[in-house]
Amino acid sequence: MYSRGLFRTISGRLYASIAGVILALLVLEAVNIYTTYTDAVNARKREVQSLVQSAVSQLNAYHLLVAKGELTAEQAKSMALEQLNQQRYQQGEYFFVLDSDVVMLGHGDRADVRGKNYSKVVTDTGEPVFAQMAGLIGNGAKQADFFGYKWKKEGAAKPEPKISYVAVFKPWGWALGTGVFIDDITAQLQRNLIISSAVVVIIGAVMLLVGLRICGSIVNPLRQVNQTMQRVADADLSVRLNSHAQDELGEMSRNIDRTLNVFQSLMTQLVASATQVQSSAEQLATAAEQTNEGVQAEMRSTQQLYHAVESLGATIDSINEQANQTAQLSELVETGVKASYAEVAESEISIKTMSEVVANTAIQLRSLEADTVEIANVLVEIESISEQTNLLALNAAIEAARAGDSGRGFAVVADEVRQLAMRTRSSTEEVRGVIERLRGSVAQSVSSMEQSEQNAIDSMELTSHANDNLEQILGHVENVRERALDGAQATEEQSMVVKDIQEHLGDITVISEQSGGASQMVAANSEQLSQLASDLQRQVSQFKL
Repeated sequence: MYSRGLFRTISGRLYASIAGVILALLVLEAVNIYTTYTDAVNARKREVQSLVQSAVSQLNAYHLLVAKGELTAEQAKSMALEQLNQQRYQQGEYFFVLDSDVVMLGHGDRADVRGKNYSKVVTDTGEPVFAQMAGLIGNGAKQADFFGYKWKKEGAAKPEPKISYVAVFKPWGWALGTGVFIDDITAQLQRNLIISSAVVVIIGAVMLLVGLRICGSIVNPLRQVNQTMQRVADADLSVRLNSHAQDELGEMSRNIDRTLNVFQSLMTQLVASATQVQSSAEQLATAAEQTNEGVQAEMRSTQQLYHAVESLGATIDSINEQANQTAQLSELVETGVKASYAEVAESEISIKTMSEVVANTAIQLRSLEADTVEIANVLVEIESISEQTNLLALNAAIEAARAGDSGRGFAVVADEVRQLAMRTRSSTEEVRGVIERLRGSVAQSVSSMEQSEQNAIDSMELTSHANDNLEQILGHVENVRERALDGAQATEEQSMVVKDIQEHLGDITVISEQSGGASQMVAANSEQLSQLASDLQRQVSQFKL
């Protein structure tokens, strides 16, 4: 848990790295010291081993002399021991010789220990080292070995470490050996350890100071960056690192400042954009609402116009029907007028014939003076009828001028004209009957016949005028019928146009409904956009710029 907490931070990892380097330096120095010590000890071992091997060679030389018979075994052993006791190396170091009974046969210049049994002699730790050395003699597998132990050095207050090498000279049953103290190596080891420790401490202190400096140069900017980013995380974009360092962290700090500058600029622009978007969204919502109201008003106006056009179509259809009826009625009036015209023409012919008869019979009627009064009365009646016919003709002319709505009056006038014509015919027949009755009284009726002739001529003129009037009436009736037919055709075309207008108004209504739906959707989206812009502005306002 502690190690995980230590390595959780960069400073912890850096400090751990420094401690690791110092620890590695300590280990390296310890290994170096141990290696130096081991090498020195091994050098001493090789040295004593070489010396013992050289001494064994000397014993072999004496043994060879014995084999040659130049010396006896006792002489050779005595001479060999004497030579070994006299040999010195490294300021007084010597050789010693043990037999299988652990009896010290030779011990340098110390004659007092010669012949002494060392089987009970032990080191300060209780090891029978000499008995172990002599034990090599009976060991067939191992004829030489190193022995490390502590032995009291001359002039020393306590036992010092010593290394001895013992080799068996088998022909004589000796264990030949020598030993050297290694306290100087231990002392050198201690000196080296002190020096190395001092060096390690100095180097460690320097490394620690440098490491702390380096850690500070790394951790402090990182801590400042962390504090700055925490303030940025708290929506404060006004903070800056303002680092002047020329290393990577300084470059990173300047890049962070540039990034914050960009962020601050973007957030400022975003605030302005959010305000503008909200304003535009509100304007768009207002415009959409106004558009929706306009579309609704347009839809209502279009529906009213549709109903008005529909009513206009019905009115045009009614007018078309009335125009067709007027055309049919005009055709009937034209037929009646033509019939009246034919009858008037026949009356004119009859009157003309009667005038000729009266003229022819004028001489014969001179005697009909008694009947002249009756003929005069009849002619008066004819005159009255003619006058009425004239008046009716005038009325017919007036009605023809008003033929727009008075088609039915034409039939009435025509009927009256026919009645007058019939009455005229009846009167003429009465006159003819009177004339026939008065045929014998021609003389008496001459003056009356002359008057009748004159009246007949007048009747012909009146009939001619009536004929002309009927022709005018016929022309007006034909004009009315043509106008009625043209009106019917025009109303049919207008009806088709009205239907086309109705279809287009239906399309306009559909488009208006779609526009209304679209404007409502735009209004809803504008309101949503305004809400989003408001939310964005509220969120952006949390940043300190």
